Amino acid sequence: MQQILLRRPDGDREIVEILALVLLHDEQLVERAVEQALISEQRSKQHVLNCLSRLDEAPRPDALEPPQPLRLRTEPQANTARYDYLRGGGQAMNTDVMVRLLKTLNLFGMALSVDELAGESSPAYQQALPILESLLKAEVAERDVRSIQY
Repeated sequence: MQQILLRRPDGDREIVEILALVLLHDEQLVERAVEQALISEQRSKQHVLNCLSRLDEAPRPDALEPPQPLRLRTEPQANTARYDYLRGGGQAMNTDVMVRLLKTLNLFGMALSVDELAGESSPAYQQALPILESLLKAEVAERDVRSIQY
């Protein structure tokens, strides 16, 4: 390393700074960092410091388990149907969004029925849509409130 660095401008300064690392770190760690720098063909003080920081890195702690009162009852999930509905700003919910929202609420029977009724497009279904939308909105709000522990 010394021969390579002495060929560079200010190489002698880099050598001294690498040797001074022994004052701050374990001698064997500095030696292993220099060896790694030589093997990787990145022969500079910066790379020796990089190797040294990787060798001197503390092991990661084990993952913590949250206490029982802080555990989630319902894991968060990506609910694009709900987002689309909320983003709609009061516009009528289309059938596909309503079916996806019902499925994310685990109301599979209702989702199947709504899909069938939308295919028939009966006047009774069209009249029931605003009521169904408000019920869905209330169910989503209630589940949100129930998922929060006070």
